[in-house]
Amino acid sequence: MRQHDVQELNRILFSALETSLVGTSGHDLIHRLYHGTIVNQIVCKECKNVSERQEDFLDLTVAVKNVSGLEDALWNMYVEEEIFDYDNLYHCGTCDRLVKAAKSAKLRKLPPFLTISLLRFNFDFVKCERYKDTSCYTFPLRINLKPFCEQSDMDDMEYMYDLFSVIIHKGGCYGGHYHVYIKDVDHLGNWQCQEEISDSAVNLKAPQNEEETDDPLVVLKAILLQEEANQIPVDQLGQKLLIKTGISWNKKYRKQHGPLRKFLRLHPQVFLLSTDESTVSLQRSHFPQVPSDPQSHEQIAHTLASEPPGLRDNISCPHWFDINDSKVQPIKEKDIMQQFQGKESAYMLFYRKATLQRPSEAQANPRYRVPCHLLKEMDAANVLLQTRSYWSSGKETWFSVLRSVCQQDFMCTIPSMEMN
Repeated sequence: MRQHDVQELNRILFSALETSLVGTSGHDLIHRLYHGTIVNQIVCKECKNVSERQEDFLDLTVAVKNVSGLEDALWNMYVEEEIFDYDNLYHCGTCDRLVKAAKSAKLRKLPPFLTISLLRFNFDFVKCERYKDTSCYTFPLRINLKPFCEQSDMDDMEYMYDLFSVIIHKGGCYGGHYHVYIKDVDHLGNWQCQEEISDSAVNLKAPQNEEETDDPLVVLKAILLQEEANQIPVDQLGQKLLIKTGISWNKKYRKQHGPLRKFLRLHPQVFLLSTDESTVSLQRSHFPQVPSDPQSHEQIAHTLASEPPGLRDNISCPHWFDINDSKVQPIKEKDIMQQFQGKESAYMLFYRKATLQRPSEAQANPRYRVPCHLLKEMDAANVLLQTRSYWSSGKETWFSVLRSVCQQDFMCTIPSMEMN
């Protein structure tokens, strides 16, 4: 199997997607989302005639050598002019002679998603060998592209782009390993750094009111009230219950109350399930009344401040994940700065328009707009993984776990049977 540079692979992948979408309603999807336009211009200093050439781009390739950062590189490419004079004159077609001229480039059309490739690999003509430039190269979390664009009369927010992914290369120019930092735009992940888990573990597993923890209605309502729009996928509800109490639903409540989905179904006066039972929210009658006095506001603020960070949906503090082969772990936004330089450093940057807003239905909903046939495959894979997990732990037999999962997720029954 041929191994590609990630930039080359990105272009091959997009080309393959464009080919596969020909003749469908999404035939121009890649072009609309990722293609931009650059215009190169040469202006004659004598007659002011403008000669221009337009070219499309899928990603912008920017220099790293002798450049301090992304904004510096873009300034050199799209603001600075190259002057033709003295021994390097330009032949103007209108003047029909060699004249002084100025050459420049501008971004004519910006795509919704902007891909930037960093030229980390160079060639040393003295040593006649390739090398990787590991010098410091900064890039912002939000960048204003207005100075680099041909048109500057739009609203300022139209030029603002937010970083949402960084591909990182670890190694040298002849080999290495890639991993990626990705921003959790839809708040789908269970984000909690290891040190925060350690700090909050005692409080999570030692609730102040044991009676409240024993009542699943109280615990589940408290979790849903901490969610934006009070809505959450059912599979994530079980995970957050484990984080809050330190004990899973199956261990603490299943014997008395049955499977989680069944429990939610049996309490329609409290919980509102979606039609496909993928998400759950609280009924309006169970929303707390907004306090009118300042003292109550202070009490709520104190309560929220004491909650562990993994249980709060803090949109003002974006969550990032490091995806490294099969290992996925949460990272802090400040960790991105560690990839400015060194043998392990940023190689490709992905920005999205700041004006792009995700619909509220997509927040914390991994099943949002996923085709039904893929959801069925995903559910079947989850059943298999859950079965293997329980079987390997030796806590239950393989067949009893399969039966319980089928009863919970697919509303079907399997005759009782034990496997030795």
